[in-house]
Amino acid sequence: MSLRRGIGALFLTVWKRIKPSLQSAKFYALWLPVMIAFKLRERRAYNEISPKLWLSSGELIYRDLEMYDEVDGHKLDKSFLDELVKTRTDLHDKIAKRLILTLCVFSFLFANFLSLKIDFKVGGFDLKYSPAIAQGLLLVTNMIAVHTLMMQNSLHILDSTIKFIVIKSIPPELHQIYFAKIFNREHYPSYTPYNLPHITFNPLNTFMGKYTAVAFLTLLCGSGLIYVACNIWMIYDMIFNPKFGWISISIGAYIVITGIFAFLYMIITRFKLPYTDYTHNQELELLGQIDPDRRALRSSEIYDKLISLRREMVERGYLKKV
Repeated sequence: MSLRRGIGALFLTVWKRIKPSLQSAKFYALWLPVMIAFKLRERRAYNEISPKLWLSSGELIYRDLEMYDEVDGHKLDKSFLDELVKTRTDLHDKIAKRLILTLCVFSFLFANFLSLKIDFKVGGFDLKYSPAIAQGLLLVTNMIAVHTLMMQNSLHILDSTIKFIVIKSIPPELHQIYFAKIFNREHYPSYTPYNLPHITFNPLNTFMGKYTAVAFLTLLCGSGLIYVACNIWMIYDMIFNPKFGWISISIGAYIVITGIFAFLYMIITRFKLPYTDYTHNQELELLGQIDPDRRALRSSEIYDKLISLRREMVERGYLKKV
C-alpha cells in the first residue's frame, strides 16, 4: 500500500509540474488553426454587415442613376436621350471603322505569314509584304486596338446610360422599338408584343430562338479565339525567330505586355467585380443626426457578432484586450 501511495504521489507531483508546460504547448500548437478559424468567422460576420456585391459597370451605372436628382435643370429625359444617341452613333461608327481596318490588316499579315504573298491597298496606298512592314503593322494595329478598347469602354457607358433612360422615361410598349432603333447592329431578339398577352410564342419559336442564339454565341467566341490564337502565333514567331534581332524581340515583348494590360483593362471595365456595400454607415450617420441614443443601440445590433467573436478570443487568451 505504501508503495502504491508513493507511486501515486510521485505521479501527481510530476503531473503538477508538467501540466503548465503541456497546456502551454497545446496553446501554441492550436494557435495557428484557431486564429485561421477566427479570421474566417470574423470575415463572414463582416460580410454580413457589409456584403460584397458583384456588379458590372452597367449595373453600377444603373444603380447610381436611380439615385440621381435633377440638378440645374439637367434631366434624364428624351431630349438628353437624343443627345446621347447622336454621340453614341458617332462613336460607334469610329469604332466600326477601326475594327474593319484592323481585320483587313490582320488578314494581310496572316496571309503573308502563311506565305500566300498577297498585297493590300488601304487609303490609296499599296502595301507589299516584307518582314519590316509586317512587324510595323503588327505594332500599329496593337496600338489601335488598345485605343479602340478605351473607346469601347466609353461606348459601354453611353449604352448603359441610354438603356436606363429608355427604361425610365419611355413607355414600356416602345422599349423594344427604341432598342432596335438605337442598338440596330446588336438587337438580336425577335419582337415580343407588349399589348397582346393572348398571343404567345409556341415551343418551336422558343426552341429556334434559344439554340440560334447559342449557335451565334458559339461562332462568335470561336472566331474570337481563332483571331487571338493567330495573333499569338505571329507574335511568338516574331520573338523566337527574330528577323531583325533585338528590334523584333522588343516589338514582340511590347505587344505582349500591352496585350496583358489591355486584357486587365477589359476585365475592369466589362466584367463583374466585387464592391463592398457600406449602407449601414449611412444608416448610422443619419441616426446620429436624428437620434444619438437610437444610433448607439443600432450600432450595437450591427456589430454585436463581431464584438462577441473578439471577446471570446480575448477570454481564451488568443487576443489581447484593447
